[in-house]
Amino acid sequence: LVTDIVSENGLQVPEKTNCGYFSYRLFAKVADAQNRIVQLGDIEIVLDCPIPKDISSGSYISFDVMRLDFPM
Repeated sequence: LVTDIVSENGLQVPEKTNCGYFSYRLFAKVADAQNRIVQLGDIEIVLDCPIPKDISSGSYISFDVMRLDFPM
């Protein structure tokens, strides 16, 4: 449930948003733009929507997320 992916100059602390109880604006490094993989510290996350084509691997982004699900 990722929306509003934008390019950033660097990482910042996650921000709580008012879009839902578990919603946040997250800041991450793009590990693999083609496969939608971003990195938050040691955690890799596969986004459920494409990263805009003008953002390449190694860049920093921010995005809104309604919640994070971790497979067991």
